[in-house]
Amino acid sequence: MKTTVSILRAAVVGCLTSAACGQTPANNLFANAQVITGVFGNVTGTNVNATLETGEPTTTAGRTGGKSVWFRWVAPAAGSFTFRLTAAFDSQLAVYTGTAVGSLISVAESDSSGSGGDAVTFSTTQNTNYQIRIDGYLSQTGVFTLNWSANPVYEKLFSFTDASAR
Repeated sequence: MKTTVSILRAAVVGCLTSAACGQTPANNLFANAQVITGVFGNVTGTNVNATLETGEPTTTAGRTGGKSVWFRWVAPAAGSFTFRLTAAFDSQLAVYTGTAVGSLISVAESDSSGSGGDAVTFSTTQNTNYQIRIDGYLSQTGVFTLNWSANPVYEKLFSFTDASAR
């Protein structure tokens, strides 16, 4: 009886998220990448129960992954942007261009070799689609937060004149 109650409790209480129910994340496949937008923002997600698909890159910064999810972002402007990943597992972050999972072109990659997170900074072209892949080293999984923002452009704020010219 105790076993039946535990299983029922897990089914009712623990199945509040797709990960707890054993389902793959909605953005598990490249074609189903979650769209993110804007000059800055953040999104929380998980790669629990994620898989690799045929033709998908299997390494990030030379280290093997295995549990990837995808995001798609259109650069709102030309410039320099940084994407930061915070995770409690040994995560990997990669940015690509391209429209098919088997023919992606790497733009930036990071694998910090430990839990905590990764960051990439890269130059963008306005209205270009960027594919962002989050993975776990050797198939590690967990919850993560992805943040992105434009990097400030510092302009000359002050103009100096020769005081002796007065």
